[in-house]
Amino acid sequence: MASETEPRSRRTALRAVGLSKAYGDATVLEGFTAELRAGEVVALMGANGAGKSTAGKILAGAIAPSGGELFKDGTPVPLGNRRDAMRAGLEFVPQELDLCADLKVWENIALADERMRRFRVALSPARARRRTRELLTRVGAGNISVEARVNVLSFAERQLVAIARALASDPEYIVFDEPTASLGRDEAAEVTRLVRRLAAEGVGCAFISHRIHEILETCDHAIVLRDGRITATGAIEDFTADTLEEAMFASYETAITAHRETNRTPTRALSIREASRRGAFEGVDLEVQTGEIVGVYGLAGSGISSLLRCASGAEPLHKGQVVRSRSGVEHNIVSLRSARDQGIGFVSMDRSGEGIFPRHSCAENIESEQISRRFLITDRQLMKEALKDGAAAGLGSGRSLYERNADDMSGGQQQKALIARRMAGGSDCWVLDEPLGGIDTKTKRELASLFHQRASRGDSFLVATGDLSDIIALCDRALVMHGGRLIGSVDAVDEGGSVVWDDEKLNRLRALAVRPLPPGAEVRPTGTEQMEERL
Repeated sequence: MASETEPRSRRTALRAVGLSKAYGDATVLEGFTAELRAGEVVALMGANGAGKSTAGKILAGAIAPSGGELFKDGTPVPLGNRRDAMRAGLEFVPQELDLCADLKVWENIALADERMRRFRVALSPARARRRTRELLTRVGAGNISVEARVNVLSFAERQLVAIARALASDPEYIVFDEPTASLGRDEAAEVTRLVRRLAAEGVGCAFISHRIHEILETCDHAIVLRDGRITATGAIEDFTADTLEEAMFASYETAITAHRETNRTPTRALSIREASRRGAFEGVDLEVQTGEIVGVYGLAGSGISSLLRCASGAEPLHKGQVVRSRSGVEHNIVSLRSARDQGIGFVSMDRSGEGIFPRHSCAENIESEQISRRFLITDRQLMKEALKDGAAAGLGSGRSLYERNADDMSGGQQQKALIARRMAGGSDCWVLDEPLGGIDTKTKRELASLFHQRASRGDSFLVATGDLSDIIALCDRALVMHGGRLIGSVDAVDEGGSVVWDDEKLNRLRALAVRPLPPGAEVRPTGTEQMEERL
């Protein structure tokens, strides 16, 4: 334990010993041991599904571990209980903000005020408003009205309100789970500056991110996870961007060198034509061919998720059209219903909010696809037959998958169930938003294999991802989106039909995504000679 004479900025705030987490047979975190000091920013980083968010949630009491211990200045901290964690001075800013959207800003922060919880005395509205103004000013958001309802704020403003709410309990340590993932560059820079200011005030910060440049600019130490285990740790000056990338993605080296054959044909399956949605993207033209897996790659804030939601009919376009081609006939996609009628299966990145039905079995989740299509498979054996592909992808377990409660399944198992649900509905054109995000590496490989099998039968895929390793694992071709525009494409298919992602192609993708276009620059696609340019 740190000496009492040691400055607070160098004292150990938290010490994790052997923290682990498993969901059924899937282990998502194993043996996490680290010291997290007050007054410092420690990066928890890794690819999607590496275990970084799980580690952060355990530290903040948001989820209970399967094993391990947590100490604060030598005293054990109860695990798996947010109230106990908050009383111990540990706060959490989740990636999926849990603000009360219909309440005012001051009401959200008053609800989180530790003094109200501790003494069971509510602040008067006047004092609560004053307290809220102080906290908003502290996070650099003094321009936000305390009377504004959260649902009228921008996402960046909501992020600052969430941080102000975390500060209401005067925490000694805050876990930030991907606080910049959905922000543009300027807004993200404001958040990282705020994290540094909090550290300078003596607050310990765990900063969860996969953005290497943010880690190098913001953090004092780095803990890199891969496949649920720590692969590298040390002072930030001991790392470079290259060594951090190697620590994060080394498990994908086999995918980079592995060759597979493309299954695409010249037949068009899905087209997006001169499409725009205000505030998200503009002038997008792309095509997906039958049997092809196309990735749309870019950083958060590039407009990718909104583009895919429009492609699936979940959101309307303000200009342009989405066209599904089947048997030589074109069909305009204007809603989720029209998309599903034409075999388009959409899987949102928000598994809990727009995907799995909680408190229901996997069987009921999949049967719901049939109900929503106005017919019901009443014979359970027929339903199991409809799920053959899903079971082959590793959906089964020692306990019957079909009766398992969705709440008891890991994120990867839930994702498999969602894919199986769309299969049961007859989908053969897939719009997938971060399909490999937040799941373990074993499940990623199983799903990648399943998608390739489906493509070999003629299914088509449009996949959004901000992770190059997902492009490597899944795609024949990748489009790059930056600032709401498609700015280039890279085709990994060589003249012989093999899919090969080499360093040159990956570096080209990365450069297009992270380097802003100079003012007035012409938007031009970047591809290979084998693929006709369509941007």
